[in-house]
Amino acid sequence: MTEADCYYLVKFFDSDLDGRLHYPDFMQIILPCANSRLRAQATQRPNMMCGRYDYLTLDVEKELAELVLMEIKLHRDSEELKQELEATKGFSKKAAYESIDDVSLTYIDQKNLERFFNAQRRRTTD
Repeated sequence: MTEADCYYLVKFFDSDLDGRLHYPDFMQIILPCANSRLRAQATQRPNMMCGRYDYLTLDVEKELAELVLMEIKLHRDSEELKQELEATKGFSKKAAYESIDDVSLTYIDQKNLERFFNAQRRRTTD
């Protein structure tokens, strides 16, 4: 990983824009977003107390490292797609926005996105 990869990961999850990830920011990285039941279950589990020089087990550290690497890969892939889109002849940010805000609400919400994906023959699921 590069220093830039680390910078963008922190920047993406930094909720108060201080250039640091505090505990709630870190929780955004490690907790599931799409499964609220599992997220609640994980947050309600009792915390283990760790001493200053205690370590996680190797398997937990490995999984944590893999998760961070996947977040960085997701960022890299999305940045590459953004650059490809921006370089596409005829691309306009305003037209792209308006194609999702199809009924001129001046915002994008879940319903706009569902209609957009359906129009592109990309079905959404619950």
